[in-house]
Amino acid sequence: MTPEFFTYHAQAILQLRRQKKLVIVDVGGMVQPEKMPVLEACTHYLIISSKPETVPAWHEFCSERGNLKPVAEIISVLDKTQTLHKPEPFLQMTCGPWIRGNTCSVPEVLLQRIQALINSAAS
Repeated sequence: MTPEFFTYHAQAILQLRRQKKLVIVDVGGMVQPEKMPVLEACTHYLIISSKPETVPAWHEFCSERGNLKPVAEIISVLDKTQTLHKPEPFLQMTCGPWIRGNTCSVPEVLLQRIQALINSAAS
């Protein structure tokens, strides 16, 4: 990656946001300060992690440093499950299995929350 990598992508995200109601960005699996330009181009965040111990660092990075609003925190497990722990102030769930390369369905409660974001952006 070049020093301009994240700045370039942040600009691309901002351009997309002018054209689309929803832009979903995956910033990868590690909290890295050089990703801040990308966070600054976003409004909300969603955490999906199989490592619950890393979740607080993501909240600190996205919410406190990036000033983004949380949508959901999902702990990914290998067992077939879908448990809603807390609906507010953001969704807290355990879901699985979410394995890269395999198709799975997104929980209905998460789809509804994202649809509400799209609807509020349209008004």
